[in-house]
Amino acid sequence: MTRLLHLNSFMNALADVVRIPPPERRPCDLRELLGDMALLLRPELERRGIELVWTPPRSFPLVDVVKNQIEQVLVNVLRNSFEAIGRDGRITVWLSNAGRRPCLAIRDTGPGIVAEARDHLFTPFFTTKPRGQGIGLTLTRVVLTQHGFDFDLRNVEGGGTEFRIRFGAP
Repeated sequence: MTRLLHLNSFMNALADVVRIPPPERRPCDLRELLGDMALLLRPELERRGIELVWTPPRSFPLVDVVKNQIEQVLVNVLRNSFEAIGRDGRITVWLSNAGRRPCLAIRDTGPGIVAEARDHLFTPFFTTKPRGQGIGLTLTRVVLTQHGFDFDLRNVEGGGTEFRIRFGAP
């Protein structure tokens, strides 16, 4: 517990130096953004033998975001997915407009989150990766929280994980 308090204190001090600016949102087409992300990550996914399943919906509402911050969130989540898979798996990405809030989900066929790590996933500098730095999900949490979006990361039945973002106010 003391270590966690020290890490949080350190992160607060670091945040004062490297403050993420408050979101200056602009309407963004997530279909286009996800298509660009698929192109960007294609070489790495092919190298690993990971299939990216992404079929954009015919229509989807524009979402008010800071585009470069949401791009970084997506890079973090997608990289976590293909690093969890390692080789020969699948990442499925979809957009839905269930209810009144647009939603983005990313599901992978990796091994899932071990119980011991579950409560620490968004903790600064916590990592389960041999070469991880433990800042990707922390940054993801900060960006999505500043935008006021709900999000969760959970295991799915049969293996793998799913990261879900619900855009807009609850």
